[in-house]
Amino acid sequence: MAIHYSTTVQDYFEHLTDECADETRFTQDEKCFVLEFLADTLVGLTQINSETLREEQAFGRMQDCSEVADNYVMLLNKHKRGDYVVVDGVYKQEEEYYTFTLEDAGTAICSYDTEYRECITEQFEDALNEYFALSKANKIATLDIANCLAWRVFNSY
Repeated sequence: MAIHYSTTVQDYFEHLTDECADETRFTQDEKCFVLEFLADTLVGLTQINSETLREEQAFGRMQDCSEVADNYVMLLNKHKRGDYVVVDGVYKQEEEYYTFTLEDAGTAICSYDTEYRECITEQFEDALNEYFALSKANKIATLDIANCLAWRVFNSY
């Protein structure tokens, strides 16, 4: 079965599969991956700023760090908290989940100035490639993440 994509797929997407035919797919595991990636990126940028401040009395990547932080918080704020309800006389908590969209994730990953956008999108692809390599080698628990997550996030922006 051939997949017909709505845009040109670039060669550097290593993991395109038939799952990618559903361009709107965006699971909770994928949303968690996006948030974890942004959190890791924020930690790295914070460390760079701290190191350069100590060594050179100047910030190295403060604008990038600030923008990543804003996008991270924007995504975090898009969630549904479960209320407690009574079911058959027992209190149960309703499901909780993230409500941000592929478009929101695209904004969080791709909305930076040209230089940093290229850097963070490459890092996102690398993080996914690393995840799939570890998953394939049975070194981590496999999550419900489609091979084309980067392509769908970038395409949504």
